[in-house]
Amino acid sequence: MNNPKIFCRYSDLKPTDSLVEHPKNPMKHPEAQLKALVRVIELNGWRQPIVVSKRSGFITKGHGRLQAAKLAGWSQVPVEFQEYENEAAEYSDAIADNRIAELAEWNNTTLAEVLEQLQKESANAGESTGYTLDEIAALMAQAKGEIMLPSKASGKEVDEGLASDVDAVTCPYCGKVFPK
Repeated sequence: MNNPKIFCRYSDLKPTDSLVEHPKNPMKHPEAQLKALVRVIELNGWRQPIVVSKRSGFITKGHGRLQAAKLAGWSQVPVEFQEYENEAAEYSDAIADNRIAELAEWNNTTLAEVLEQLQKESANAGESTGYTLDEIAALMAQAKGEIMLPSKASGKEVDEGLASDVDAVTCPYCGKVFPK
């Protein structure tokens, strides 16, 4: 399979099988995430290299990107080599990379507007952002103040008869509670 285009800075292109994941990487990547990441990279190209420590030779950032590349059968990936003073510096950088992103908050109204614009401009809007079409529809409904029950396509069971018997509905995507 052809490797995606590369749009990021990197030190070198390396074969996927030559890179070593950090044995103590606490972040795990489920298959659904990896498949979404493959599609995002296919559509958008490489926008971030995999970061490897010059000190240990282990990946510090980009374990998911490497796993996605292997899943897709890509032969090589962009790698940036970085200096770390010691093992603690490697761990700190690797953990902070994921943790700091978790502390961010979405503005769902703005996100819905941007996703709606992307849908008008691109048939691949969902896949290129990592969102499913159901998730995009739910975000747009939330931004408009509408209640949207999950569709059968989302894989979540919904008993339509129960919807009229409840006092409130909780959005399965954002957790917001909508009164009846």
